[in-house]
Amino acid sequence: MSNSIHLGDFFPRLFESVSDIHHAFILLSSVVLLASLVFKFMNLEAVTPSFLIRLLLWTGLTVLAIVFFPDAVDGAQLFFHGLSNELGADPSKTNEEFLSLLVASGDGSGGNGGDVGFWDILWMDEGGLGMALTYALLSLIGYIASAVLFIFRLVQQIILIFAIVVSPLMLAFFHFEITRGAASKFVLSLLGLLFWPLGWNLASIGTQELLAMAFDEQIYQQANGNIILTGSVFFFFM
Repeated sequence: MSNSIHLGDFFPRLFESVSDIHHAFILLSSVVLLASLVFKFMNLEAVTPSFLIRLLLWTGLTVLAIVFFPDAVDGAQLFFHGLSNELGADPSKTNEEFLSLLVASGDGSGGNGGDVGFWDILWMDEGGLGMALTYALLSLIGYIASAVLFIFRLVQQIILIFAIVVSPLMLAFFHFEITRGAASKFVLSLLGLLFWPLGWNLASIGTQELLAMAFDEQIYQQANGNIILTGSVFFFFM
């Protein structure tokens, strides 16, 4: 799966169809900004030059944020996916990392570079039914993990698209004290959403380290390649 993902790559039709809604929210945010200006002027006893400068600067920055917010989110997403790619970890490949360690522990040579399957491990000298079942179980878990990761990536893209749609109104909410908290939560939640790919890869790196530790300690390998469901083995699979 490519690590360079632009907004709309997964759902191009959805991304195009919500563009009109986004434009409507831009108009609505203009009304909110105008209302905030009127409200602030009505509640002032005296208008000072410094106040006007701060107000115009704050309003201008909000307008710029509204205009460039979609591009900023897209660029941030590309950055985090690129950073995840630089880490060299792929959560969907964690099962393959473990399987390579499992094959190495089975034949003592680190694998011969060929494809190894259930029957190969079952009949290898230091293999056995337990090792073969472990191989099959981890393959199944790997496929499930890949499917779950793909689903979460789709969910992330859908949430990002709709976050872009409502972003003009949410950014305009910073101009009202009563809605400033909701606007702050929106921005922080969006930042957390953008961190998802980095979190997946950091989790993958940690998992690979645990797999290597398990390989060194041989917590999943018992005598004659048979698996005994000890506490450490059960905890490892969980």
